[in-house]
Amino acid sequence: MRLTTSLRRRWADWRFPLGYQVARRGGATWLLNHRHYVDRQMLFSGDYEADQRARLFDMAREVGCPVFLDIGANFGLYSVHAALGGAFEAVHAFEPDPRNLACFRANLHLNGALEGVSVHEIALSEKDGTVSFASGGDAFTGQSRIVPPKTSDSIEIPARRLDSILRPGDGLCIKIDVEGHELAVLEGARGLLERKTWVIQVECLTGSGDQVGDFLSTLGGSLQGQIGDDRYYVRR
Repeated sequence: MRLTTSLRRRWADWRFPLGYQVARRGGATWLLNHRHYVDRQMLFSGDYEADQRARLFDMAREVGCPVFLDIGANFGLYSVHAALGGAFEAVHAFEPDPRNLACFRANLHLNGALEGVSVHEIALSEKDGTVSFASGGDAFTGQSRIVPPKTSDSIEIPARRLDSILRPGDGLCIKIDVEGHELAVLEGARGLLERKTWVIQVECLTGSGDQVGDFLSTLGGSLQGQIGDDRYYVRR
């Protein structure tokens, strides 16, 4: 397997010396860079997190959640599919890393979805203000994350509470992939989550799963299952 992957990467380096190529994968068109981990999975495997997306979107249809929130949108994998699928009346994406945002906007353009997605170039947290942000390496931009204040090589970026951006209304379908900051994101959305019907897919990589589950259960949520590191919750 490692030999196959190495040969593929060498071929891709020769064929696409700048790294980037446009490819059709999973029913959408993407600007992908084979030097990035997730992009490489898309190029060589045909898709990424297809089972997770299908589970989340199916739950949203079942419960009745017409607004999709992509928190930690990266290059737009979930947002593009949400916009193209036609099941959502509104799509909001949150992504603070400028490298990811550049690819995200390109992917929206390639799929004719620029008008269908509201892009918020900020982080989400438990309070409005700023947070310290550490960029992942160029091959792992999906690992950019919020870190403790004054962490070496971090920068200050704007952060908002979700409660200060959206108002109570229709049910929410929420995907959260924020590299350990998930509980703070949920704390900043408490007002919305107390009032709405919702389904949530949240990636828990840092041992936060129990805390996330306890928090959501206090708001009437219940665990519906898990795929890999992604947990699924619903409040009807």
